[in-house]
Amino acid sequence: MTSLLFEASAGRELLPGVRHATVRSQALGHRADLSTVLVPGTVPAAMVLLLHGVYGSHWSWLHREARTSYCINSAAGVIPPLLLAMPSDGGWGDGSAYANFGGTDHESWVVDEVPDVVSAMHELHGLLPLFVGGLSMGGFGALRLAARHPSTFNTVAAHSSVTSLDGLQQFGRAPLD
Repeated sequence: MTSLLFEASAGRELLPGVRHATVRSQALGHRADLSTVLVPGTVPAAMVLLLHGVYGSHWSWLHREARTSYCINSAAGVIPPLLLAMPSDGGWGDGSAYANFGGTDHESWVVDEVPDVVSAMHELHGLLPLFVGGLSMGGFGALRLAARHPSTFNTVAAHSSVTSLDGLQQFGRAPLD
């Protein structure tokens, strides 16, 4: 279990299987949000961290048709049930790229804190295989985090990914160093 403080949505979800939490992140030094999706009545085979793109947030994944498709296919047994965890990137500037800036540890937020909070939210006992994937800036973050933590992540996926820091420069005002 985690020692992090968080407030999670109650049992009544707005969408079946969707939960939200606000976390007091020690790594970030401030609050951060995340959402999860787990098909009701299923036991997850793995936890998948989905990292959003620049200008997005944890909400971005919930407004895509992929969530509905996942739920339908998982409930029908087409794919195994997965616990989808969608953290915010920590709300830094135009986007954190899930890297560390000015005393905020976005990497530890995603790698250490998010899985702990999600496990506590869903009362999981024991470790699930951990996957990471992302879109655009989140794809960059997923590739970077998986490369830096190869024993933590079983699988990585990057979609429309930025593949270099120079590619991120067009989206933000922060210096790349």
